[in-house]
Amino acid sequence: KHVEQINTPSEIANVTARAFHIAESGIPGPVVIAIPTDVLETKIETEDVKRIKINPPLAFPNKVKEVSDLLSDAKKPVLVVGGQVHISARSRKLVEEVANTHNLPVLCTYEHQDIISNDNLHYAGELGLRPPEPIRKNALEADLVLVVGHRFNGVPNMAYKFPSSKQMFIHVIPDPNTIGKIFRTDMGIVAESENFLEQLSNFVNNSKNNERNEWVKLCHYRYLNNDATATPRNANDGLDFAHFIDGLGEIAPENSIITNDAGNFTSWMHHRFPFKSTMKLIGSEIGAMGMGIPAGIAAALRFPDKQVFSIVGDGGALMTGSELATAVAHKAKIRVIVANNNHYGTIRYHQEVHFPTRDHYATKLVNPDFAKYGESFGLKCFTIHNTEEILPTIKSAMKVDGPSLIEFKMSLELNTSTTTISQLQTN
Repeated sequence: KHVEQINTPSEIANVTARAFHIAESGIPGPVVIAIPTDVLETKIETEDVKRIKINPPLAFPNKVKEVSDLLSDAKKPVLVVGGQVHISARSRKLVEEVANTHNLPVLCTYEHQDIISNDNLHYAGELGLRPPEPIRKNALEADLVLVVGHRFNGVPNMAYKFPSSKQMFIHVIPDPNTIGKIFRTDMGIVAESENFLEQLSNFVNNSKNNERNEWVKLCHYRYLNNDATATPRNANDGLDFAHFIDGLGEIAPENSIITNDAGNFTSWMHHRFPFKSTMKLIGSEIGAMGMGIPAGIAAALRFPDKQVFSIVGDGGALMTGSELATAVAHKAKIRVIVANNNHYGTIRYHQEVHFPTRDHYATKLVNPDFAKYGESFGLKCFTIHNTEEILPTIKSAMKVDGPSLIEFKMSLELNTSTTTISQLQTN
């Protein structure tokens, strides 16, 4: 064991460097750095670190013109937009302008469907977890795929089936190390998304024809009319979460912030909630449980004049629900919606899909009364048992001067927005 002692703040850099050198030299045993408390508490003078200005790469105009021409010649092109476009209001507006100018259906990547208003005729759906079949068709039937502002790894590529080898693929992203690494790419453009979209919006082509109009209409029709957007279903063990999402969609302000946790309950939100481009969706692309409530509290403290809705399953609420103490301490105006089916719904889904003949294992939860749980922190809480309570309860929760919580008694049988436990067991 080698011990390095720091006695003054000025020694920190040198001692740390020696410790790394020893560790890398192959000397066996751990290296311990000892720092006395008085050194940790010592005040030192230092200059503020200056912000580094990064000049984003700009698209070459001739390349943008080439993309415009290709879009004009294509019969069924789609524009796919992602995380980098999600950041700025200007980029969102440009997506709408490009969609109108070039007459394009727009698909949003996972957790970014708020980029373009979902009632826009050019909106074609979200490439999220298990998209409904009509949304998959919008992607897979395209002859040209233009992806802007997303690496196109993970969920949106539908297990690397989209774009296919039969589709022309144009990839626009500021990182040159990404292009061509995941998919065969017909044209790669190293450029910042907003700059590319702004240039593309200035080109006018001949895409306003009947054939293209029908393609755009079909894609939007498929988004509006599929199993996931159908009339809410009935079940004997609770309510269809579709009822709540539809109600929230009716009355949520157009500048709302929505944070969502990970779980099957989010399928209703992704497939049916009518996002506006003025809203902000904050969710985990990697599916980590537990971020919904903390993210919502942070958003409520950052934007105290906006309505913030945190949609979370019972499993996620059990993981980080204690953060409600922070919401109460700072009077964060967050509306927590706990979708409670007494299960880890996603894990149960996969057990039924992959091992349909086995009994489910370790998915049932022993939950508290979430309304009483919230009240124990000092929140104003509500519980929804029937559909008639939905709109009045949401309105009451929104009026609370501070945090509020709604527990929604949802069905387990209705396992996702499109499947049931019974169907999964028979398939």
